[in-house]
Amino acid sequence: MNIPKLKEHMQPFFDLIKESEASYFWIASGAIRDYFTTGGITPKDLDIFFPNTEERDKAINYLK
Repeated sequence: MNIPKLKEHMQPFFDLIKESEASYFWIASGAIRDYFTTGGITPKDLDIFFPNTEERDKAINYLK
């Protein structure tokens, strides 16, 4: 498992969400599993979750 490469792969997504000023978010679903089972060749498809609608809306409005 190459965790530093996983972090590098996901960093652009993390940066975008952080720029939106959402206070907290997490990644779930098969994104991390898929990264490791395919050797890092995965679509950039992440399921991002927020603790509430206000934080989610900050990200949505920033990314529009």
